[in-house]
Amino acid sequence: MKSSLVAAFIAISLVFIVIPGPSVVFAVGRAIAGGPLVGVMTVAGNATGVFIQGLLVAIGLGAIISHLGPFATYLRIAGALYLSYLGIKTFIGRKEELHIASGAERSSLSSIYKTGVIVGMSNPKTAIFMAAILPQFVGKTSMSPILQMVILNVIFLVMGFTSDAMWALAAGTLRRWLSSSKKRIEAVTGTGGALIFCLGIYLAVFGK
Repeated sequence: MKSSLVAAFIAISLVFIVIPGPSVVFAVGRAIAGGPLVGVMTVAGNATGVFIQGLLVAIGLGAIISHLGPFATYLRIAGALYLSYLGIKTFIGRKEELHIASGAERSSLSSIYKTGVIVGMSNPKTAIFMAAILPQFVGKTSMSPILQMVILNVIFLVMGFTSDAMWALAAGTLRRWLSSSKKRIEAVTGTGGALIFCLGIYLAVFGK
């Protein structure tokens, strides 16, 4: 791969990633509600979902997704409603404390990761973005175009995970600082749930 193309891809991806979007808001909401580890697991799941979309683009399915107009809309709405459901569930259960140390909670972290994957995959915007951007940075080399796009997708994954994880850790650390007061932690957990719910409604109504 040409280093100039890789550098240009990193620059464009950096602009796209550092501006907080729905994935950051979702991760922050989860981190506020459940702590740093919950936030990081959410980011990991979301990054996995986005990576899968990138792989689909690399093998040629991105173009198909971008032309599925009505289906893409249904997928977006379904993902938005799922976010709203998670927000309501978090808000209602704000009085339940999350103890990461127990074996049962390790199991729940797996569920949190899977939820992140679902949310990451249910956003057609990312797939369309990947379909539009990745092919632009494929050079004429001995390396196959598919492999080049997979490598670029990995770069995007690492950058996205690092940025979103920093947001989640910051939000989760704030929760930990507030956890000395039961009422404050209930309030901040409820805020996290409300944030996720509002994000779902926003995406359902204004997302395109």
